Amino acid sequence: IKEQIQRLKKTNAKKFPLFDFKTNNSVRGSPQHDGDRKLQQYSVMCSEGYIGYEFWGGLAFDILNNYLNNLPGKTWTLCPNTVFNGDISIDVSGSELTYLWVLQSNTVLRCGTSGSSDGNCIIANGGFSGVTIERADSDPAVTGVQLQGLTFGTTSTYGANVYGVVAQDDTEATIQDCVFEGTVSTNDALYFGVFTSGGVVLSIVDSEFSNNIYGTGIVAGSSSVSISRTRFDDNFNVYTNNMISAINGGTLVMTDSCFTKNIGVFADGVVIIDAT
Repeated sequence: IKEQIQRLKKTNAKKFPLFDFKTNNSVRGSPQHDGDRKLQQYSVMCSEGYIGYEFWGGLAFDILNNYLNNLPGKTWTLCPNTVFNGDISIDVSGSELTYLWVLQSNTVLRCGTSGSSDGNCIIANGGFSGVTIERADSDPAVTGVQLQGLTFGTTSTYGANVYGVVAQDDTEATIQDCVFEGTVSTNDALYFGVFTSGGVVLSIVDSEFSNNIYGTGIVAGSSSVSISRTRFDDNFNVYTNNMISAINGGTLVMTDSCFTKNIGVFADGVVIIDAT
């Protein structure tokens, strides 16, 4: 799909439609058009009185569209008190995109205008990941990405994504005041809260991992991860993974964080740092 994205970007996305947005869920609000660029925008008026998004597929579509039109990264606001169904499908010239894909530097996803987890912006359901941050093959590294106040987990209707957040390819990003809660692993899927690989520099601040039954909360794979003022409460690890793992040369710095009532059945402790 990266090859398709690069080809579409070179053709200039003014020639819409270059890809189709498909879903089983209805969209509140009609696509709007932004001058000559004809950007399809699925934003709505949040009940709080400002423009934001109530539909995960529409948000993913507009973020990708923004990238294809060579526009700068921007802040995207999620409407508070909303459950976002991550089960999406965007047809990119025959290739299927099933997650929200951040390919631009300085992209900010925030819950409400304050970016607080108290806003209850819950991302659930879906397949591979809630949010994936990486660069397209010929692009520079993606930097300055921020996730603010998002909750990745389950609801009475939806299960969780396999990964909450995936960051790859020398990405630099911050996860602030986000919650990862209520995920349950099965024999078919080991859930991960945050997964990094390939030289990522990631900061996790003022966040919470709680009431999860899964494989690993955080993986620092050949990446640098710093964690501060973050809680890990009532997590039950039923597999051989650890709550936090620094592997393949990954580094981990933790400050002012707290672990309470976490259980690892087969894992060697809550945190493991692989010497390799």
